[in-house]
Amino acid sequence: MDPDVCLKEQLKISSDIIQLIDAAPEYEDFLTKAKRLYEIEDLANALAERVQCLAGWLEKGGFLPKAWRNPQYVAEKEEECDECGSTIPIAHGGSLANKYHDSSCSLHDPEAA
Repeated sequence: MDPDVCLKEQLKISSDIIQLIDAAPEYEDFLTKAKRLYEIEDLANALAERVQCLAGWLEKGGFLPKAWRNPQYVAEKEEECDECGSTIPIAHGGSLANKYHDSSCSLHDPEAA
């Protein structure tokens, strides 16, 4: 199981569902509406399978998809340094000094995580 592929598929399927819902005309005949709803149902089933697959992967100790490991995609995982103004990933239990600070900052440490 590749969590990156699984997440990419989930995002594509959810986008397809939204497009089918948004594209629905105000009035449509029964057969056209039924066909569209069956398409949505099939996509929803495919999405649910992929969500369950990724959840199972993570529960067994699998690694997160790459996008979820990148601090820029995770809310409240960065703060701005008061001294240099650089955006710094939050590191709990570690030193404030790290490689993310500007080289002129007193907290810049290229050796630190």
